[in-house]
Amino acid sequence: FFFQAEDGIRDYKVTGVQTCALPISGSRTVVVLEPAKVVLERTRIAILDKVFFAFNKATILPESFQLLDDVAAVIAAHPEVGRVQVEGHTDDKGNDAYNLKLSQSRADAVKLYLVNRGIPAERLVAVGFGETRPIETNQTEDGRSANRRVEFNLIDQVEPVPGEATPPSGGAP
Repeated sequence: FFFQAEDGIRDYKVTGVQTCALPISGSRTVVVLEPAKVVLERTRIAILDKVFFAFNKATILPESFQLLDDVAAVIAAHPEVGRVQVEGHTDDKGNDAYNLKLSQSRADAVKLYLVNRGIPAERLVAVGFGETRPIETNQTEDGRSANRRVEFNLIDQVEPVPGEATPPSGGAP
């Protein structure tokens, strides 16, 4: 379950509910929150963590399961966003063709994970870009690490994403 704070700046995930005994008023229910690592934006589903894979493989590591479960929950809760392109990206280490194949295999693995969590396969398109779309330099380890990533971009939307401003209909007055 996700909700957005009144300030509209950050989404939060409910991670638990606890009942606390209070000496004067009895008991009180407390909702435990943590900042969401998955945020629905106008053109993408932003993840604030990385999807981790086994080295040189398309095997998703267990530490990424919760993040991908959260991605699945956001996609399931928002059918209005339409299809989601699951993109795999690599750094520039290694052969171009190998990196392209690895990125495609990783995008396919993430798509399969989401399908296994109940997302219809027709809502997901897996595309590997290899090293062709870096977001940082490949000259440093930090840059290469940033370039090894999975992104979730919205291909089309049936309806505007809730909370986003929509342009007024019609022409100028």
